[in-house]
Amino acid sequence: MKKIILILMTFITFSCVLAENNNIKIVNNKNYENVIKKENNIIVYATSWCPHCQEELEELSKIQDKLKDVKITVIMLPFIPTEDEFSNYEKETLEFINEKKYNFDFYLDKNKEILEKLNIQSIPSIGIIKDGNMIKEINEEEISSEKILEIFEK
Repeated sequence: MKKIILILMTFITFSCVLAENNNIKIVNNKNYENVIKKENNIIVYATSWCPHCQEELEELSKIQDKLKDVKITVIMLPFIPTEDEFSNYEKETLEFINEKKYNFDFYLDKNKEILEKLNIQSIPSIGIIKDGNMIKEINEEEISSEKILEIFEK
């Protein structure tokens, strides 16, 4: 009986972990335009291990209630740089997303297609779409929370 309960508990726990991760989608060259092209959207290209990315996500989370009808789309790079290459960091990235419980649309750039497509040189990189038009290209140029609020209040 104890073995059955243990097996059942393991199955339930594993199912919950998988269920949490089902909200995270993959972004690639084929679906990229559909992912970002929303009427009003803030796009953040980030990683879970970057302290500046974490700060940016926290700031956006704080002002999100003031951003009516604005989506926040976060494209996460699930890799960490090592000496000469990138090492897989997907498990840690998924844990970060599930732990923070942000109300953002999360996507993984599993094949680094968007990193290469946008020629992203540093993170976080942020872009803004307002009324369907790209107001700020996705790049490392900083933008304050106040400026973001100002853009969408006009």
